[in-house]
Order: sequence, then C-alpha cells, then structure tokens
Amino acid sequence: ANTQRDPTLFLLIHQTMSSTESSKRPRIDAKANVLMVGTGEYTTGYVGGTAADSDKGAGVVALTMFDLRRRGKVERVGMCGVNGKKFPGIRKHMQKNIGDVYKDMDLGCDTYPS
Repeated sequence: ANTQRDPTLFLLIHQTMSSTESSKRPRIDAKANVLMVGTGEYTTGYVGGTAADSDKGAGVVALTMFDLRRRGKVERVGMCGVNGKKFPGIRKHMQKNIGDVYKDMDLGCDTYPS
C-alpha cells in the first residue's frame, strides 16, 4: 500500500484553513432533529406516575429541547421509551410543568413506541 501523503490534498486543506474565514465560526442554518432516548427523571421529570421529588421536576433534557425549538435551533423532537405506556402521563406532566409555566413552548413530540 502507498503510505505517502498526497501534497496536493495537504495544500488544498492548508489553503482552506488559512483563508480569512477560518477564524470565524461557521454559520449553520439547518435546525436539528432530536431523539431523546429514555423518559425518566433527567429527561422528563416524570417518575413513578408523578413529578420527580427533586430539582428536576420539569426534567432537564426535554425542557432544554423545547426551549431550543422555541429559539429556532431544533425542528423535530422525539422521545423513545420502553413500551409507550407512560406517554399519556408524561404528556400531562410536561403540560403542567413546562407548558403552563414557560411562555410559547411547543410541547409536541413524536413518541416511540407510540
């Protein structure tokens, strides 16, 4: 196998990285689609059929993803659980602890299994 580096490729990379734009952060206009795997306390704040008895009563991950969607950074939000049986309770919980508390939060999300 040929293990020599291609000098043309190095020059191309070097020129690209050396441009005046290299010091600027690239702008990404595309919105992320997010799948949250797990539906427990840290994700939703929902534990054993009620809000977690901790500082995570509204969850952390879902709250953050809905806020990022409100700010235009996230498009679709999905949540994956074991069997889908908790999703009706999770939806009510999120409405009470996020939707009724924070302004303009779209709590819509795809659930798997639904």
